[in-house]
Amino acid sequence: MWHTAVKEDMSVDSTPSPDKKSTRFGVIYVVLFLAIFGALDYGYYLIRGTVVEHMLIDTLTVRPAAALINAVVPAVSARASGHSLLTPFGQINIFEGCEGSDGMFLLIAAVLPFPARRLSKLVGVIGGVSLMYAMNQLRIVAIVLSLRWHRDWFASLHGLIAPTCIVVAGCIFFFAWANAVAPRVNA
Repeated sequence: MWHTAVKEDMSVDSTPSPDKKSTRFGVIYVVLFLAIFGALDYGYYLIRGTVVEHMLIDTLTVRPAAALINAVVPAVSARASGHSLLTPFGQINIFEGCEGSDGMFLLIAAVLPFPARRLSKLVGVIGGVSLMYAMNQLRIVAIVLSLRWHRDWFASLHGLIAPTCIVVAGCIFFFAWANAVAPRVNA
């Protein structure tokens, strides 16, 4: 477990090997990431069907999405009704997971165990959650607009293209944030 080097004067250096340190850090980081993500996801599961879930989906996701759609394309006349976005050409139902919580939880779980100062972590969490929220709102707008002009795009946008773009944006954000706040080692 310990890297041992014999120096010229025959003393022993028993400092941990850099490879062992980075492996240990990686394992601890992954375990903490999974634990945090699991706890957040389980916590969200526990609020299903409660006032809190209705606030998160109906008030913080569906209503702003309807307002954004109407601001971008007023002719669409989107209307929020509970978990649903209603338009003259179709209805979109927003359920748990469709409000962007998974992307937010992934970013929170990535930021919190990262070795950075608390203020940097707070900035990372707030910035990451804000990005995931904005990306998810754009996803909802794209899906609704696809119902109007390119109905055949709906399934691909909903299940593959938009979620992939959200995950990629989250990864880019995390790597940029981590690079900005990572402790520097003078070589």
